[in-house]
Amino acid sequence: MVQAPLTTQHETDLEDLLTAIMTHFGGAIDFWPLVCLSRHELGDPVPFIDCQWISLNERIQELRARLTLEEQEPSEAVLEQLAKLSRMAAELREVFDYFANAHRVSQGDLETAVMKLRQLWQDVCKRLWLLGALIPLPRPPRLTLEREEHLQAVLDGLFDQFLAARTAPPSANGKGH
Repeated sequence: MVQAPLTTQHETDLEDLLTAIMTHFGGAIDFWPLVCLSRHELGDPVPFIDCQWISLNERIQELRARLTLEEQEPSEAVLEQLAKLSRMAAELREVFDYFANAHRVSQGDLETAVMKLRQLWQDVCKRLWLLGALIPLPRPPRLTLEREEHLQAVLDGLFDQFLAARTAPPSANGKGH
């Protein structure tokens, strides 16, 4: 089945949505761990993680809905990439089960979770770029070079931050464990 070409506005909307999904995954690297690391000050991070994860899944579902144009189903290759993206979001949530309980999990499990987050980030970027090419869009989703470098630096130091937080004494406000 041959699909009608995308309008310029539809292309722009899809580019923006792919970039928004990439940005949301980037937030999982940049901000979600801070909530987990601040458990003594903020309390249980699980409600925040759940809310963010649900929002990410809603964006992925929105992408699926927007790709259905004029009652035409996206190609099998696009549907396959969307399914993989959804599975990666589920894996992201599993990683944060470890981070939310970093004070209870073994150092080895924590290190594995950090490595899994790093791999998920690389895979998500590739998957979103591939989706952009398969749709096809004139430009791939992207972050600024500075943002990419920042996220890489966060990933590089994440394991050490979690280890340091495990050994830090609880704060005086009494929240946390």
